Amino acid sequence: MSSTSAPLKAFIHRGPFNETSRTHPVLAFLEKYVAMVDSCDYSGPSTRWYSEKASFFNQDKTVYADGPAIWKWMGGSLFGGFEKMSGELVQVTVVELEEGKRYMLFVDELTTFWIKGKGPVTVPRVLQFTTGLAENGEGEGGWQHVGECRVWWNPSLLHA
Repeated sequence: MSSTSAPLKAFIHRGPFNETSRTHPVLAFLEKYVAMVDSCDYSGPSTRWYSEKASFFNQDKTVYADGPAIWKWMGGSLFGGFEKMSGELVQVTVVELEEGKRYMLFVDELTTFWIKGKGPVTVPRVLQFTTGLAENGEGEGGWQHVGECRVWWNPSLLHA
């Protein structure tokens, strides 16, 4: 028995965010998300960025199972020891899973972490996001939220 399905739509954005990337809703959302993460300010609600039912799979095999838990971890043990961060986007591959509703993003970036009392360290990271329409009108601009995130990086490089 064979099945047919429509081919996936995908595109690649290389380099920093720019006027062209800002015209696509999912890349505009990602740019705002990266700026929020770089600011190290997690004082707002988790539902601006993460679905209540979100999952975050860390490289150490720990899974954070809802938006508020992810937010608490990000503002605490994950990024709490940094004065600031700066993500330099290398490439994003965007795959449309449901037309105009759900996307998967594969993000390659170099992230510079300013460690409190030590200075900057740059580490390569790869992230995979599934994002889509926000529930209950929440999300960034009422449109996007992260439903699932996976990250691969070597945090021991921060202490080398």
